[in-house]
Amino acid sequence: MLEKTMSALGTLSTVLSIAACLLSWTCDSPTGAEAPSGSRNYVWAVDTIQMTMNHLSSMWGSSPTDIWAGGRGGTGWDRLLHYDGTRWTAWNEYIWATVNTLYGFSVNNVWIGGDEGRIWHFDGSHWTENFLYRPDGFQYTYIESVCGDAPNNVYAVGVIWYDNSKQRGFVLHFDGSHWNEVYRANYYSQFGRVRVANGMAYIWGIKLSYTASDTEAIYAFDGNTIKEISSSIVDNTGHMMVDDIGGHVYCVLSHDVCRYEYTRQILATGDYVTSGSLARLFSINSPAFNFGVTGRSTSDAFASMNNGVAHWNGTDLQYLVTFSPFEVAAFEPIMFQKDVFFCAVSVTSSASFVYHGKLTNG
Repeated sequence: MLEKTMSALGTLSTVLSIAACLLSWTCDSPTGAEAPSGSRNYVWAVDTIQMTMNHLSSMWGSSPTDIWAGGRGGTGWDRLLHYDGTRWTAWNEYIWATVNTLYGFSVNNVWIGGDEGRIWHFDGSHWTENFLYRPDGFQYTYIESVCGDAPNNVYAVGVIWYDNSKQRGFVLHFDGSHWNEVYRANYYSQFGRVRVANGMAYIWGIKLSYTASDTEAIYAFDGNTIKEISSSIVDNTGHMMVDDIGGHVYCVLSHDVCRYEYTRQILATGDYVTSGSLARLFSINSPAFNFGVTGRSTSDAFASMNNGVAHWNGTDLQYLVTFSPFEVAAFEPIMFQKDVFFCAVSVTSSASFVYHGKLTNG
């Protein structure tokens, strides 16, 4: 494990090549008290982590001394790492699930979503398989994202796959006791990310087509019905995503960061219907923007770029960490009061990196 300290605007000299910047498909909600709005006074350190046939792509932590990170490859003995504030070590339990996504609520309540429809849970001492999702008639199942706003309101999304004509996005819900399927698309689709706030689940997915261009879409699921709130043809000029900023869910529509403003109407039957619209709050007008933004607030947010990670302070954008363009795949940060962590990967060497930014005074 190699550690190197660099300035807030420094370039990581040990990384020589990497491919396109990727987005984490995990739910890494901001944790802890909000840092001073717009502060950019970070000192950065980086750990280089060698992982056989694997790289880190998902992180979640309850504090700067309790962080989990993992990836889809490797073996059950080395695909999940834990950070205790000093060093990263492989967790000493065999984990059957690939670590596609990590999300938790506390030191003794953490979730993993993985391939084969596996959902694992950590109780503070041990990881165990909590649920296995294998619908009849489908061969492969992938849990791509897990998120919740309370321990008894957790969602998981992904794709079930039998053949090309039977890919279906799905939504699972955990009520504190059991996981249940609450929605399965009846069209050719994949669901890749979920974010949850105030009881509403926001889902990003792709509607696939044999005869035309694929379409990205963002959905709102209120626990009762699912509603498409935005969609766009997939191209190289802009993409969609759902992200968490300050405990609220925001939708990234190309370069615009929007909030879904909705109302619920209670019917005479006791049921309800939800209606709303997207309102733009700010824009990241950089050609290097990689369509991912998360943060402590809308004036203290971190943007994924194809050549680094930048900071939005409510007025302008400034790089905190830079890479050679398209040479480092940087995944979405997790934040605490004075600390920021994110993982990245080198395409050429397959080495994983964990960046740790710490706010200084001033």
